[in-house]
Amino acid sequence: MVRADPPFDLVFCDPPHRYFEDAATRSRLGDLLGGLPLSAGATVVVEHRARALGDFRPPGLALDDLREWGTVAMAFYRPSPAGTP
Repeated sequence: MVRADPPFDLVFCDPPHRYFEDAATRSRLGDLLGGLPLSAGATVVVEHRARALGDFRPPGLALDDLREWGTVAMAFYRPSPAGTP
């Protein structure tokens, strides 16, 4: 459960790589991240196995940057402008 505190500026998510690659788990994770109270300039960072991001797009968030180091990667998301997926 997410508390109704002031919005978050930074969220770091590091799920076990094998769970991130399961479609049902990715969907639940996306819904969780998309439902967080975020500030307008927030950054959401998701660590995952390199080249495993696929179509992971949490609702209300837009992919801002993607960095890969060997077998590990980090996807950086920002809140989407109102009205854009």
